[in-house]
Amino acid sequence: MSSIAQQLKNNIVNYKAGSIVVQENERCRKMFIVVDGQVRVFKGHIGGKITLAILGKGEIFGELSFFDAEPRSASVEALSDVSLVVIDGEKSGGELDSLPKWVVPVMKTVFHRFREADQRITILQSMYEFQKKSLKSDQLAQTIYYELLRFLKAMKLVYEQQKINEDIVKTETLYKELDDILGKKIINLKNFWRLLGEYDFINTKKEIKDGIVEINFVQLNDLTNYLDQEAKKERYLMLGHSSVAILKKLIAYNIREEKRKKDETPIINKETNNINNSNNNNNNNDSTNNPMKNVLSVRYDDLGIQSIPFVKEGIEELIKSSLINCDKGYISVNLDVVMRVFSYQSFLKSFDHTIFST
Repeated sequence: MSSIAQQLKNNIVNYKAGSIVVQENERCRKMFIVVDGQVRVFKGHIGGKITLAILGKGEIFGELSFFDAEPRSASVEALSDVSLVVIDGEKSGGELDSLPKWVVPVMKTVFHRFREADQRITILQSMYEFQKKSLKSDQLAQTIYYELLRFLKAMKLVYEQQKINEDIVKTETLYKELDDILGKKIINLKNFWRLLGEYDFINTKKEIKDGIVEINFVQLNDLTNYLDQEAKKERYLMLGHSSVAILKKLIAYNIREEKRKKDETPIINKETNNINNSNNNNNNNDSTNNPMKNVLSVRYDDLGIQSIPFVKEGIEELIKSSLINCDKGYISVNLDVVMRVFSYQSFLKSFDHTIFST
């Protein structure tokens, strides 16, 4: 028997069925080869388990952490009694050091990309699993709603308390206290903070320049009320990307039409200015009293939504959510509702399977 074969034989470890061989997020540089039996690779996700792979004789797991020394990206449990060859990365440092200097950095880069791909696959798999379940509400959307409410209300309370104690609220102080009190998080605080700036809930210019937080409370309270109302209805609306894209098209169409009407308005002659102004005022008053003034009706073909992927499914979702009406080739919407829903749903979509801490 060769020295390598003998060494591998000496490193065989047995695990009973149901045993956890590798724990997600732990730091351990051991790599495993399955000699006999089967193991399951899985990730924890919002109280459940998502199976990534079933491995059998001759297959390897744990190789990512073996090379890059990063925390485990998934857990592994024995589905049956298993025999595994264990190769310890800490004890194999000499062998790795003997490789050409360029090899290890290249391998670490490759494994980093594997980790990113693995996370994306896990997210897609989790979405698929949730869609398969027959639930009263979408558990993933419900989680996002309640986590956002928790974040927003905590930020408001902490900000107001610090504002009482000090004239100004420093970004570093507010961020640190939020990180301390929020505890275990589904949503990543760093990404939550970044999106607050992108959607103008906080004054980013002031923050970047002076490190001071200024919150747009009108907008923040509107979002909090929207989430609260949806949660009370147990609706947890989380529109698909196609639906959000259709709403965006409707808003863009309305902006173009408003601009076109403005450009086509004739120049008023100075001599008839008073008369025209009087007429315009009368027209404006009529418009103000018109309950239909915020309703947009547009032909389906003029909206330019045919190129949106899964546009049919998007239309059906918007109709089901009572956000649009379709009749005889026309789409009708309340612009106030569309603007509001588009803004908040765009914000929510930023948290939809993109920033979960796994």
